[in-house]
Amino acid sequence: MLVARALWRELGLETIFDACEGRRRRADTLPLADRALVLATQRLCDPQSEHRLAAWLETDFVCDRRGRRLLPQWKAQGRVRVDLTWLQRWYRTLDDVLPHKTRVETELFARLRRFIMRQAGGQELLGKAFQVFQRQALRAEAFLIFLLGVVQAVGA
Repeated sequence: MLVARALWRELGLETIFDACEGRRRRADTLPLADRALVLATQRLCDPQSEHRLAAWLETDFVCDRRGRRLLPQWKAQGRVRVDLTWLQRWYRTLDDVLPHKTRVETELFARLRRFIMRQAGGQELLGKAFQVFQRQALRAEAFLIFLLGVVQAVGA
């Protein structure tokens, strides 16, 4: 989780999501950036099931940006053992992210582009990659995933 948070911050995602959320957040909820990070990290650690968030929080030390551990709220409700109200707050995170999708993609792309441009041969690499993606008519999400791979390769 610490590695994921460091990468999240280095990519500027915490700042981007904080700016998207603004001051609309209720005082008793986690910031959107923290919730999105937890969900993204959980899917990377346990890609087989989005329904295992509670179990993952129980077994891994996952904390918010202030270092407070996040734990599930358990409540038996039929065959579901986790408190559904608690779970719905996490599921609403995706609804909260959706209106900001374009802004997040645009700002993340710009940050990745600046990073690559600072590397030796970055401009040529980025230009060739963009031409390939234009010819293939691939979506922005695919290009961002590609850029993340380039960042990992260049930074290694």
